Amino acid sequence: MGRSNSLTPEEKAQIRCLKDLGMSGRWIAGSLCRSEKAVRTFLRRDKLCLGDVPTKIPGRPRKTTEREDRAKVKVVEKNRFISAAEAQAEQGITSIYLKTVKRRITQSGGFRSCRTSKKPYISEKNRKTKWCRERKEWRRWRRVLWSDESPFVPRYSGRLRVWKAPDEKLESRVTKGTVKHDMKINVWGCFAAHGVGKLRRIYGNMNKEMYLNILEDSMVPSYNRLFHGDYLIFQQGNDPKHTSKVVKDWFEVNNIQKLEWPSQSPDLNPIENLWSLLDRKTRCRNPNEGELFHIPELLDDLVSSMPRRVQAVIDDKGGATKY
Repeated sequence: MGRSNSLTPEEKAQIRCLKDLGMSGRWIAGSLCRSEKAVRTFLRRDKLCLGDVPTKIPGRPRKTTEREDRAKVKVVEKNRFISAAEAQAEQGITSIYLKTVKRRITQSGGFRSCRTSKKPYISEKNRKTKWCRERKEWRRWRRVLWSDESPFVPRYSGRLRVWKAPDEKLESRVTKGTVKHDMKINVWGCFAAHGVGKLRRIYGNMNKEMYLNILEDSMVPSYNRLFHGDYLIFQQGNDPKHTSKVVKDWFEVNNIQKLEWPSQSPDLNPIENLWSLLDRKTRCRNPNEGELFHIPELLDDLVSSMPRRVQAVIDDKGGATKY
């Protein structure tokens, strides 16, 4: 149990006695295991007959009661998308500032106002709990070749932070130029726990014939290099071009096992995190196509996260997860 900050009556009597014996404030503090500041403050106030140090400094009274604060929290618990102004209006309290309302909600309920995270809508039909439960104890993630397509903007278009002087507003050295139609590079890529495969640039809209060509010219060489002809499980999405009859026949002819994959499942696919990393790497420079997929050692960590991803989906009952 932590020690109280206030001096006990016995300690105060000891301090007075030791001071009368000529002991210094530092010596008294050390003998009583108290701070020197606490001892000296008490002696000074005792000498001036000011009594004990006040435990509570008086200030401006609160504009709201604890009951009103709890009512605000209940309003937010009921509707997380309600604004502070709407919560205040619902209570009919107009005598306090909006900042005070926000502060009370934060202090009393532990909530904080922030922007919503964008996650794809997942219907009841597409919730992935059954798929995850079936693979909760699955141990063949390192045999999977993960694949996906993704667009990249070589010139980073996100907002950056910058240090500005008070007289600088729109000077070129503190602003970032934009263009109306930025160039995009669409790519197909794949990776395994121990390495990345070939990166293939996609020109135009991909159809089943183009995807079949990517499988033959990019996926197969990647498989041979990463797995050396050993047992492979191939992961792909459920886009119509992936599930077309000509593509299914190609997998059967080449005797390649596909990993059954649920719909609307970006949280489960570790390659999405890889795309995100590459996107951040292009933030402040203009990489060429060859540099875009030059990454590394986190591949094993991404694949090793699959059991945690599966468990997170089960815990969230098929909803969106932090991944």
